Amino acid sequence: MEFAQAVAGSKLVIVMGHTSCCGKVSAIDNTAAMDMYALQNLLDEIQPSVLATAKNAEMSSNNEEYTNSAITKNAMVTLEDIRKQSPKMASLEREGKIKIVPAVYNMAT
Repeated sequence: MEFAQAVAGSKLVIVMGHTSCCGKVSAIDNTAAMDMYALQNLLDEIQPSVLATAKNAEMSSNNEEYTNSAITKNAMVTLEDIRKQSPKMASLEREGKIKIVPAVYNMAT
């Protein structure tokens, strides 16, 4: 992202989650990654967002409202991670030179 901004002059960073996300479903249902370490690392990154999602009923991927809330929460948490882990991006955003925004794409549309 820093490279894209510095070299290409990107002004907008979109942190986009999507509905029907198998990674989020696996994290919500606490599915094991079956010795696929890269997948397990991804699930470990998603899990805090899942746990921070407001519980409206069943905490399961069968609960579409909860799952979509977890997807949205993960986009927002990732946005905050970018700000914390990249002082350069955070500074450019504070100065109004770039925008960093969360979004969720509905795969059904």
